[in-house]
Amino acid sequence: MTKTVDLIKGHMGGNEIILLYGDQIPKGKELEIAQSILKELGGDELGLFYKPEQGGDLKVKIAEISEPDYIPICGGLTQVLGIALIETDFAEHFDIKINDPITEVMLETDVGLVPLKIDVRRKKVVTNMKAFVDRCYELGVQKIKIAGVNGVKVGDYLVLNADDVKKVYPNVDFEKMDKETLRVLEKIDSMFISCFAPAPSDLALYDLHPEHGGDGRVVFPWNISIGHIEPSCGTGTTAVGIAMAERGEIEATAETRLLFESGGSPTIGGPDMTELRVTTREGRVVDACFSHSLVEILEIRKYTIRDC
Repeated sequence: MTKTVDLIKGHMGGNEIILLYGDQIPKGKELEIAQSILKELGGDELGLFYKPEQGGDLKVKIAEISEPDYIPICGGLTQVLGIALIETDFAEHFDIKINDPITEVMLETDVGLVPLKIDVRRKKVVTNMKAFVDRCYELGVQKIKIAGVNGVKVGDYLVLNADDVKKVYPNVDFEKMDKETLRVLEKIDSMFISCFAPAPSDLALYDLHPEHGGDGRVVFPWNISIGHIEPSCGTGTTAVGIAMAERGEIEATAETRLLFESGGSPTIGGPDMTELRVTTREGRVVDACFSHSLVEILEIRKYTIRDC
């Protein structure tokens, strides 16, 4: 048995996202089909979208290529969704009215309500990440040392300053991401999972050595064993901001704008900019939002699900 569904694929700085209408997917097989599509078409995350249930404009369940279950939130998905709403018939499917110049959309996620502000003319999406920030603090934010490296546990995320890794493992090269570097990162992440967080967990790497006018560089080696390294990530960048606040690398009480270079190849840095704005009080992040400089729709097509 086969079924044809509508599919949209886009990316945020190389972080590839697939969007599907959840009501077109056979019930009970949503996660299985989502994972199959990700493997076949290539992609990092896939969103299944539904009519709202909790006062938002639409609801999403999110699958990730390296995780066996749904993940609570994906920042890149929200950015691609924002562009899809103004460039495709996605908005019409959910009876969302596009207002010029600014359209505001409330997305229901497993982490809570996530507001999006879409600049229709500039095609820029700002994602409010407060729900994700609150979840990170609920799960715990603390400085740790893992495999001899100073880091910060941010919820389920391990956030590392690349300079701290190089102090302990001087041969790592995050520009090349060679085998030895990946081996070191996989070792650190494995120890983090065994000591501080149940699998799955996420690894975010940053430094403060910009090359394109930003404030720092980022990369996200989520699952090294299967080659899942995202060049850009909204949740990961937000986790970096929380870690920087915990380490005293940004002002303890202020609104701070940070530009992180990312995008392109899965190595630290890149030509794109992720703009993160965080509000801190007494060293704790209380609000955050982000946007990315390069978000594009790659294809709009029909996709045939087989054996459904």
